[in-house]
Amino acid sequence: MKRLFLLMVLLLSVTAIAAQAQDIQPIEIGQSVTGTLADGSATNQYQFSAKQGELIIVTMDSETLDGRVTVEGGADISSYVYFSDDDSGPDFNALLVFFVPQTGSYIITANTWTSDGGNYTLAVNRGNVTPLTLDQPIDVTFDAEHTAFYFSFTGQSGDVVNVRGVSSGDVDTSLKLDGPNGDQIAFDDDSGGNFDPLISNAVLPEDGTYLVALLPYTLPANGTVTVSIANSVLKSLEEGPVVFNLGDKQYEDVASFHGNAGEQVRLTLTLQSGSALSPYITLTQGQNQIAYVNMDNIQSLAFELVVPEDGDVLVRVQQYTNATMQLALERGQ
Repeated sequence: MKRLFLLMVLLLSVTAIAAQAQDIQPIEIGQSVTGTLADGSATNQYQFSAKQGELIIVTMDSETLDGRVTVEGGADISSYVYFSDDDSGPDFNALLVFFVPQTGSYIITANTWTSDGGNYTLAVNRGNVTPLTLDQPIDVTFDAEHTAFYFSFTGQSGDVVNVRGVSSGDVDTSLKLDGPNGDQIAFDDDSGGNFDPLISNAVLPEDGTYLVALLPYTLPANGTVTVSIANSVLKSLEEGPVVFNLGDKQYEDVASFHGNAGEQVRLTLTLQSGSALSPYITLTQGQNQIAYVNMDNIQSLAFELVVPEDGDVLVRVQQYTNATMQLALERGQ
């Protein structure tokens, strides 16, 4: 009787695994499919194959639900792979763009933040990548057939760059900068004026190939945009206090100072104009985060820390409501 029970359990397990495998629908690059999610707990999965180095674009468009897509490596992918997006595309639809890290199969999971669920269209396509060279602007034109543009450049750890898109008001666009592992490094909508995007003082965290996406705020989009990349220099706290103007146009800026191992420093952030500060501050040295501070509705704040090792320290300040602030450094005696 016990053997019969174990056999039944094994059969049920095999059946469940087979059913789960059947739930993963095949999809080819260049294909689009429609699907339905009943509610926020539902998921649909799709599998495709791609070659290392290809630029893959996964979109999930819907008028009824707030979609989200993730991509993970299949059984034949030896390294850990996880990409995710929910609203980077036009009209806040999901748009996931990444370089394939290894030839093999990949699993897309579609789900939603919307409790009521709804219908969607999911597509997988190859993207065309244009090399972007320092101080060499490139003109691109949006029309019915060209709804997004992608660029790549090679960077080194510690490089500081500005990426700009200029359209003179013809088309409202955004810029997104992703690192070699697919993590978002920076994003901007219209801090360049005339609804043009400008990513300022982006610090590259590692050596490798970086991806820049130029996307319209909404579709249809028509107009020409000039895209350029240039080296930049961070504001230095060594030379005295620095001023940040942050808010809904540009929500992040970075300053730096050179620290010595064991040195105690004091950082002070003071509101100069605006109603209040609600900053999120992170300090990094090399690849390591050494401190962070998060406060709401304040006029000023000060905090101290001990620098763990010799080297430059980056102080990144994020503020999503409009305010002008001063950041100052004091070194321990």
